[in-house]
Amino acid sequence: MPNGTYSLSDIENISLQNGNVNLSIPLASLPPIAGGQLSPLPHPPEQTSWAFAEPFGEQDVVELPFSEVVLVERHLRTTELHTYLNLAPLRDLRDASTPAPQPSDVSGRSAQRFLVHATARSGHQMRHAMASGRDIYAVSAPLVCEAVQRILDGAGGDAGAYAPGEMFEPASFLEALAPTHLNFEVGRSLHALRA
Repeated sequence: MPNGTYSLSDIENISLQNGNVNLSIPLASLPPIAGGQLSPLPHPPEQTSWAFAEPFGEQDVVELPFSEVVLVERHLRTTELHTYLNLAPLRDLRDASTPAPQPSDVSGRSAQRFLVHATARSGHQMRHAMASGRDIYAVSAPLVCEAVQRILDGAGGDAGAYAPGEMFEPASFLEALAPTHLNFEVGRSLHALRA
């Protein structure tokens, strides 16, 4: 298989070695939502802590919006939306001595673990969803392939750009990836931001 990348657009590249799609989106263009509107990220961004499920536990986090802000804002009405990233990976990325992840099996996946935890509040009700797995970048290709297969099977409706949650029923989409690529759970939240 050839090495290198193929540029799909100014912000998208696909690895010719492993099929991963890499997006390069300027973070400054993805603000949080406050008062029902996209709003500038505070400078400096908020830092707090989050009680993640084990094996991660309590972690320091920083508000750092990614593409999720645009996706959620596109198909859900929300008055507040904030996204946080664990500070440990950011410190690793900024440290030139941090080694690159190494493949840990024949599939080429690294041993790195990930956990995405979303909490939604409406009045006094709180729900959460968590997705976890190994090597978050190795989940990209299965996500894209599952979406393409569903589109080829007739799901998705009209032509155009959609958030995944608009096109596909979220639980069945995630279940199609579990447990090989991803584990997830939805329920009442036991975790919350700490001031």
